[in-house]
Amino acid sequence: MKGTEAATGLRVMTLEATNCGTEDLELNGIPSVTVLDAERTPLPVTVRQGAAWISAVEAFDAAPQPVVVRPGESAVTGLLWRNTYTDISAPPVVGEHLEIAVAAGRPAQVFTPVDADGNHLTIDLGSTGKLGVRPWTAATP
Repeated sequence: MKGTEAATGLRVMTLEATNCGTEDLELNGIPSVTVLDAERTPLPVTVRQGAAWISAVEAFDAAPQPVVVRPGESAVTGLLWRNTYTDISAPPVVGEHLEIAVAAGRPAQVFTPVDADGNHLTIDLGSTGKLGVRPWTAATP
């Protein structure tokens, strides 16, 4: 995970997956993402491809293209959300962990987001509970 950007309440987190196997991995679309609380219980978050329903970020709304990830190579995706409160009577939705599978139906792993310095990051969705996901692309070295 490569951290977040927080301008005007908009958050973006880059995720990188490296193929540690011995065979090529073909990705097409978005990873399966579940936001978890501190006890690793799923939170009520709506996860969808793209960002148009949250903010205008062109790279997130690009059409998915097949990406072949050879052993030792990586692919990247991203998460986008706003820390916005539209209902102050609802408690804030704050994720501590992410359960991620490279695609629906594939095995998932739980990750705790950290920044480049190893500091724990939260997925602070405010009361909206909306998370946009960018399609996989090949990682650039």
